[in-house]
Amino acid sequence: RFIWHILNFLFKALENHLYSGYIKEQLKDESFDTAVIYSDRTAEIAVKAINAKKFLMFYHHGAMRKEYHDRYGYKKSEKVIAVSDNIAQELKEFRKKYANKIVVVNNVIDIDSIIEKSKEDIIEDGLFPENKFNIVSCGRLSPVKGLNFAVEAIAKLIREGHTDINWYI
Repeated sequence: RFIWHILNFLFKALENHLYSGYIKEQLKDESFDTAVIYSDRTAEIAVKAINAKKFLMFYHHGAMRKEYHDRYGYKKSEKVIAVSDNIAQELKEFRKKYANKIVVVNNVIDIDSIIEKSKEDIIEDGLFPENKFNIVSCGRLSPVKGLNFAVEAIAKLIREGHTDINWYI
């Protein structure tokens, strides 16, 4: 097991080196004022490959596990941007050394526009029949979005006899 861990570490280091070298070659004449990187295991690759005056790290999910937090990226980033106060607080506890770099920039959501659109009449061509219970899910099909729970909930509703459901994903 020890030898496997050593080999795994060496192969990952080699892979990161080759990949950052490839990106650097593709961008050899490019220089940027600011590069936005994402907090995960590719942050080090990005920082080594991109010629930028400063780096900003963007963090938007709540998985506080080592594989999502590349210390090299944190070290090189001027700021670490969290999308909520809660995420920022978790990051500050998880990466105490970089707490002074962590700032909050909330996801941009135009609440007024969403409220106005919710008032629009969208029943056209039978898409959302008034005699059905219509559900709309928006988001990427990714386990972190929990769509599997929605599938289970819809199945439970149908088992309980609520078959007048239209679900749009």
